[in-house]
Amino acid sequence: MTNAFAPFIGPAGLKIGVNSGVIIVGGVPITIPQSLVQLTSNIRNYVYIDYISGNIFSNTTGFPNTSSYPVAIADTTNTGIGKLIDSRSNIFIPSGATIICSYRF
Repeated sequence: MTNAFAPFIGPAGLKIGVNSGVIIVGGVPITIPQSLVQLTSNIRNYVYIDYISGNIFSNTTGFPNTSSYPVAIADTTNTGIGKLIDSRSNIFIPSGATIICSYRF
């Protein structure tokens, strides 16, 4: 079983993986495939889904206040991931979007 949008430490280096899932924007389901997200070294990175574009992004300034679903916080070293925190909420329904946690068996 795979948990929708669950973050995981992927290949060696400055990347984390994010499991696939489905979001609904304006009544239209959008499948977001499993992805690897590039991170910046030696700093805290915030990984989130932009539910307008359906893309997964990271930045070092924090989760955006609008149009985003928080996925993870990753503290990086010079060459890898030092700490990975799952930041998904149990219930999160932003204005204009519905997040569906789908499971794959």
